[in-house]
Amino acid sequence: MNKDDLRAYLESQLDMSNQVNQEKVNRYIKLVDVFENLRDAIDDYGYIVETENGSQKFIKPNPALSELNKVSTSINNLERAMKLDKQETDDKPKKKALLDE
Repeated sequence: MNKDDLRAYLESQLDMSNQVNQEKVNRYIKLVDVFENLRDAIDDYGYIVETENGSQKFIKPNPALSELNKVSTSINNLERAMKLDKQETDDKPKKKALLDE
């Protein structure tokens, strides 16, 4: 979903006359940008990176991984604050008896 479509969707779900909601939408879009940039960095450099510190050379997890996790958590928290995490009633998973499988 491109940013314009995402913004339009978010604005359609919220009361945009409320300045707090306007700020939430702007923050959400920026967090999505940061998330995508971190994903690109991980794709470019990999999950494990080699680091040189003076004469030492070692490998470690890409620092972007922990930042990606933090940004993902922030996005999820913002979705909850905007009440976007609730499924539509028609989208609820159907209960299925174990013996029907």
